[in-house]
Order: sequence, then structure tokens, then C-alpha cells
Amino acid sequence: MTLYSAKRTSSPAVTTAVRPNQGQAKSPFATLQGLKKRTYRTWKSLYQAHDINGADSTPTTDEAFKQAIRQFGDLRKRNTWEDAWCALYAQLITEASEDNVRLIRRTFTTSAQSEGWAHLMPRVLDNFLENENAQECIKNGLERIFLEENEFPQELEPFAHALASSAAFQGDRAITLELIAAA
Repeated sequence: MTLYSAKRTSSPAVTTAVRPNQGQAKSPFATLQGLKKRTYRTWKSLYQAHDINGADSTPTTDEAFKQAIRQFGDLRKRNTWEDAWCALYAQLITEASEDNVRLIRRTFTTSAQSEGWAHLMPRVLDNFLENENAQECIKNGLERIFLEENEFPQELEPFAHALASSAAFQGDRAITLELIAAA
């Protein structure tokens, strides 16, 4: 069932039907199928480019992939796929990140919003912080951002709050709390 709402045009007598969220791209994380595909793409980026024959497999036919995801729980449950994607994506950004500021600004802020995984950002951050040197990476990136801008950038507020509440963050909380207080 599709819901429509009336939208008034310049003429008060004329209304047009508009679908909710019309014109907005749907996040691949909105459906379980989309989440499975995104998890599969992330896993393939980490572990294989193509199979031996050069053909791509799918999340439903790739047994190695399914076996890897089973460690996160029941393949029928959304939470399993969210846990898997968060862990795999954290591993991917750990291996790919060279610039601390870009990691914070682009990956944890801009990409999280534009790609539709902002609701998963705290879980990705927790997984990321379990890696060696991750805490130092985040601390250095925040210090550089703060020194460059001399104030706390508003767009980093969700990231700073997720970091402050992260169970995995054991480092110097003073800089994070200082940045949050300045917001």
C-alpha cells in the first residue's frame, strides 16, 4: 500500500499527489536484502576480488561468505547482518585509512550520512576502536581538526557523542569531552 500526501501548488485549488521521500535515494541498509548485498560487497573487498573463474558469486551462493557471517549469529536475523557489516567495514577502514582527519570527517561523518549507515556508526566505531592504534588514530585526528578550526565542527557532533559513549574507547577521553562541551 502506497501512502500519498497532498501537496499544494501555487494555485490553492490545485493539489498533486506526492509519495513520501520522493526524490531521495533509498539506503541499501533499509532492507535486509540490501544489507546482505552491502555486507557481501564489503567481505569481498577484504577477502577476494573474484572467484577462480572470474565470475562473481552472490551472498546466497557463496558458502565461504555464509560461513564467515555465521560467526555473528543466525543468518535469518537482521542483527546478525548488521553486526557482520559493522565488523567487516571496521576492518576495511582500518586497512584502508591513512589520514586520520579524513577518516573522521569523511568515513565516520559524511559517508555515514550519505550512504545511509549513520544509525550503525557507533557500532562501526566500537569495532574500529578494537584494532591496534585505532584510539591513537582517532585522538590525533580530533586534535588536528580542533587545531585547524579552533572550534568544534557541528557536523562531527554525532561522531563525538558516539566516541564518548563507546565501550571500546579507553584512551584519553578529555579531548573528546572537551570537544563535546564546546559544541
